[in-house]
Amino acid sequence: MNAKEVVENLKKDNLDSTIKEFILDRTLPLPKKEFIEALSYLTRDSYFKDRAYKELEKLDSESIKAYFIDKDLIPEVALFLFKNFKHKLDRGTYIEMINNFSIPPQVLVEIAKSDDQELLELLSLKDIKLLAHPEIIDVLVANPNLSRDKRFRLIEMKKRFIEGYEEETIEEDVEEMKEEIEDEEEDITIEVEMDMGEGEEVQVLNLNQIKKMTVADKIKLALFGNKEIRKILINDSNRLVREAVLQSPKLTDTEVESFARMKNLPDDVIRRISFNKQWTSKYSVALSLIKNPKTPVSFSLNYLDKLIVRDLKQIQKDKDVPDPVRKKAKILISRKLG
Repeated sequence: MNAKEVVENLKKDNLDSTIKEFILDRTLPLPKKEFIEALSYLTRDSYFKDRAYKELEKLDSESIKAYFIDKDLIPEVALFLFKNFKHKLDRGTYIEMINNFSIPPQVLVEIAKSDDQELLELLSLKDIKLLAHPEIIDVLVANPNLSRDKRFRLIEMKKRFIEGYEEETIEEDVEEMKEEIEDEEEDITIEVEMDMGEGEEVQVLNLNQIKKMTVADKIKLALFGNKEIRKILINDSNRLVREAVLQSPKLTDTEVESFARMKNLPDDVIRRISFNKQWTSKYSVALSLIKNPKTPVSFSLNYLDKLIVRDLKQIQKDKDVPDPVRKKAKILISRKLG
């Protein structure tokens, strides 16, 4: 049983007392992150509760701070730590928490009550997180320490994207009318599994229902739904919804690679993928981007050197690839074979 399995079993209370003893006295050594998670779940056990709290209190501030910065944190553990050990956090950690998409909304609600104007300003600019959790907007708007212009912006954003008062351009209206006519008879349904850290929920939605949702509701689907809904929403007409798909903590490298291959996606999605070093460090993602005519030429030219000859030959012959990229591919083939 590896460290993650230990934590998962503790969460479900599937471990006997002996294993719990081993965790507390470090006879069963766990990495720092999993040790913190294990201790957090052990505070639910009436017998081990006090010892678990004491072990958590012994942890240095840096260990607690590091947990809140980790993008793979468990939301309910982060919430528990924040409620009980926020005295170990500094202002820099609060900034990191606002930027960490995995931080639970309850923590951000507490930050929204702050009198620190810089923290409030930073949080007020996290549109996707705010639209997914409107309760944060309400607390920010009620906070007298938030600047007047930011408060007005949030009120307008809520009206437009949450309450359904979104104004669209004539072109968008016409396009939507066309889509509604085309999909009038369409009743394709999909099962959307939603996991917002509070247990899994399954919704059955058809495509027309999804199209008629508010931007805020689509953002929630993009962030917490399954890959089937992300595949639909990556092509949504609203940039914030597309961005929410790319910021979803559930998004996998395989999905990113499939997006990179899609030649019908909006330009901003392809650019966003090409600017992400974590994604483009994967050879298959970078190769898919280079073959996509919407990818910035600068990215393709910089990455070509890393490709093997077989792929360079394919790119040289691909008419969809911009001329400068094909020409450089030809030069590199001669250089690598010569």
